[in-house]
Amino acid sequence: MELDYLNRYVASGMETSQPVLPEVELWTEVILLAIDDLDRRIRFSSRSDQCSARAWFDSDADEIGSFVWACQAINVDPNRIRSQIAKEHRLKNRAE
Repeated sequence: MELDYLNRYVASGMETSQPVLPEVELWTEVILLAIDDLDRRIRFSSRSDQCSARAWFDSDADEIGSFVWACQAINVDPNRIRSQIAKEHRLKNRAE
């Protein structure tokens, strides 16, 4: 699991001294894949994947499978992740 990578998005970090539950690993990976889709880091990510990821991150829905719910499942603040994503996109847009 790429906790160090996700820690960039949650400034307080995640507690890693205790065993990580499989469902925490799963939802962490889901968030990481959505970040990859948003940034189009994976060469197979399409513009459609990027738009879907943006909508998922922007949604305030809290039903099972939503971004807010996934963050609750892994005990991170969704607004911290959103804030970091926005910051990185501003920096990326300036560089282009």
